[in-house]
Amino acid sequence: KTSAGMQKLVDRLLQMNPELEIMIIAYREYDCKTIDRMLSYSNDPKKLRAFIADLSLQGNLTVDEAVECGLEYTLKAKPDMAILIGDAQPHGVGNCAPATEWQRHYPSLTIRKYEDVCHDLKKNRVVVHTIVTSEEEEAVLSFREIADITGGHAFILNDMDILIDLICGLYAKTSEKMPDLREIFKNEAMASPSRQLTSGQQTVLKLLGAGEGSSPVPST
Repeated sequence: KTSAGMQKLVDRLLQMNPELEIMIIAYREYDCKTIDRMLSYSNDPKKLRAFIADLSLQGNLTVDEAVECGLEYTLKAKPDMAILIGDAQPHGVGNCAPATEWQRHYPSLTIRKYEDVCHDLKKNRVVVHTIVTSEEEEAVLSFREIADITGGHAFILNDMDILIDLICGLYAKTSEKMPDLREIFKNEAMASPSRQLTSGQQTVLKLLGAGEGSSPVPST
């Protein structure tokens, strides 16, 4: 379901802006065989879909992950906007060991405290919105801190459809594409049995200051 959701997300973003270049950074934990995988900027739907299909998207089995590693790659890329999605806190939060303890095992990586990376992201004007899919307090607080430092918004979500709506909304709001997003939502509603915007779509539009009522989409 996660992979299918990401495919839908890419399709929607490119529908709003076919020239939009998307970078995908997937991070895991330091003791995994592959810590990071990255697809550089692309607006090729086939390439983006193939990368997503090849990802192994699994739930987290530990209380922390290499979030700081994903942030370092984001800093190198310097996008206009980044969206961090995760279900576990960075290293060094609470009773977890600091990320720097892994440095000797991975000398080729730059491993720093996530807060330090966030301050550098702010200096480079990279806004990071965060979406945490866990209700664990330390994960929620650390993702909120990442957003606060970089000037982004923090959200807690565990519903894939609403998550997709929210990411599309954040991009549309930042890029002045809200009319395009409303049109996408409207077309999806017209194709649905209820002919109504979903509760998630209504919430996202209201949250981002483009409120829509819950009335059915008018017939044409």
